[in-house]
Amino acid sequence: MDKSIAIHFDEMQRAIDNLEGKKSRAEAEDLYLYHIDRVHDFQHERLIHLLVTFFFSGLLILSIIGLLWVSSMTITSGFVLAVLFGGSGAILFVTVLFYVRYYYRLENGVQKLYGVTDQLRQLMR
Repeated sequence: MDKSIAIHFDEMQRAIDNLEGKKSRAEAEDLYLYHIDRVHDFQHERLIHLLVTFFFSGLLILSIIGLLWVSSMTITSGFVLAVLFGGSGAILFVTVLFYVRYYYRLENGVQKLYGVTDQLRQLMR
C-alpha cells in the first residue's frame, strides 16, 4: 500500500504540474474527483489496519494478563501455561510492532495526500 500511495502522489504531482499552465477547470475537477476516490480507498485501508492493530494489541494485553495470572499460581502445570502465554505474547508483540510500523507509514502517506487535495482545490478556484 505504501508503494500505491507513493505512485499516486507522484502521478498527481505530475498531473498538477501539467494543469498549472492551463486554466481548464473541467480537467482539474476530473482530476480532483479521481484523487478523492483514491484517497477514500487509502483511508479505508487505514481504518482496517487500525482495527487490526487494536485487535492484536488487545490479544497482546490478554496474553500479558494471562502470563501474570499464571505466574501467581502455585500449581505444577503453571510452567507449561507460562511458556504458552509467554510464547504467544512474544509472537503478538512482534506482530503488533510490525502493524504499528505499517500503520504509521500508511497514516503519513495519507496525510501527504491531503496536501495534494489542497493543491487541486486551489487549481479549481
